[in-house]
Amino acid sequence: MWAGTSVASDASNVNSRSFTILHALERLDLLHAKNHALKRKHKLPDEVDPPVRLVLHIVGADFREGNDVAETLRAFDQLITAFHTAPPPTAKGKPTPDHGYDELVLVMIGPNVARKLHGVEERVVFPSSSSSSGGKSVRLLYATELWEEYLAGPRYLSPSAVFCFNAGVWGYDEWLPTFQHMMCEDAALPILVTSYNEFEAVDDADAIDDMEGPWVWRWQQEPNPFASLTPRSSQNTIANRVLHENAYWQCFSMQK
Repeated sequence: MWAGTSVASDASNVNSRSFTILHALERLDLLHAKNHALKRKHKLPDEVDPPVRLVLHIVGADFREGNDVAETLRAFDQLITAFHTAPPPTAKGKPTPDHGYDELVLVMIGPNVARKLHGVEERVVFPSSSSSSGGKSVRLLYATELWEEYLAGPRYLSPSAVFCFNAGVWGYDEWLPTFQHMMCEDAALPILVTSYNEFEAVDDADAIDDMEGPWVWRWQQEPNPFASLTPRSSQNTIANRVLHENAYWQCFSMQK
């Protein structure tokens, strides 16, 4: 993983999202920028020379991703810290090349994003901590709308990966057509879904299996090593279905 990442069992909900994202990026081989074509792919409409961006769509976001910018920064603190922290030198004392991204973009999308945040765009620039790391920045964007509506909007940024935390795919008909739109936008786009427990993960997988069109599993439902260890205060009434944030995860795309 990136430098500055301290991975430990998380007894709260605070860092589960950050560590889940970091581990998924590692597994999907997205921890390092591959080429500068990313500049064109992840370019804002008014930019001439965009930075190399890692763009993550958090779809189905709500208050748990923050009701203001400060709360969002806290919710993803470990991810952001790892992103802008310079890697340690090699054993011979030479600078270690960093991941190659200039900017991390987190886009919170969904009808449950706080209405006051719709259209808000906040950029935080971190000073360079070494000659090899360069100055990094994180950009937060908020869209209180469905993903398809954000796609059609003027500030759309194409994602590197999509994260749907505790999405409940099995319970909402809107998810499958949204996933299909995402994969039509980018056939290689990884879409990661987490679930509160094994039972819901199986139900989510069954729902995804019903999706029409060509697609492949990157990995099928399995325990997430960075699930929150603290159960949700609002528990399922069915016995043995304790709810933990991001307890299980699965990932798919149109093609690998």
